[in-house]
Amino acid sequence: MSEMTVTIAATGDVMIDRDDPNSIFTHVRDRLQNADITLGQLETAYSHKGPWTHPVHGAQCRMILELSRNSRAGFDVISLASNHILDWGWDAVENCQNRLQADGIEPIGAGEDREAAARPAVMTRSGTRIAFLSFYSVAPDGYYAAAGKPGIAPMRAITHYEQVEPD
Repeated sequence: MSEMTVTIAATGDVMIDRDDPNSIFTHVRDRLQNADITLGQLETAYSHKGPWTHPVHGAQCRMILELSRNSRAGFDVISLASNHILDWGWDAVENCQNRLQADGIEPIGAGEDREAAARPAVMTRSGTRIAFLSFYSVAPDGYYAAAGKPGIAPMRAITHYEQVEPD
């Protein structure tokens, strides 16, 4: 049996806020596009919907194009589980999800209820099935999805810090 490899490229927070959105991935575009699967974390909902106006919010529809495999950066999966994704409300997140899906990008980490928010994106490359999940543990109050409530996929975590004096 021959060994098959799958290359996954992943980014941290993506927030495109510039006059020339095409330039954002200039230095990494080849790496992102050449991976078998490219995963990113979207910091805010790119949508024309929502109650606020903000430089990152108003003219965002073109920003989604910078993310898709058919357009610029080549993302296949985008996590929406972030502390700012619901800043403009659920309508903006849902609109962003629909735009991502229309461009062939699987959104994960947010949904119309807890079950949908925790649903994985499953992809097959070189005969290997890979599932992607996205959860968040320090979101603002009201951002977590629950039964019958849209939001991001919650992950409860307890942390403990101990101050240690240097020797």
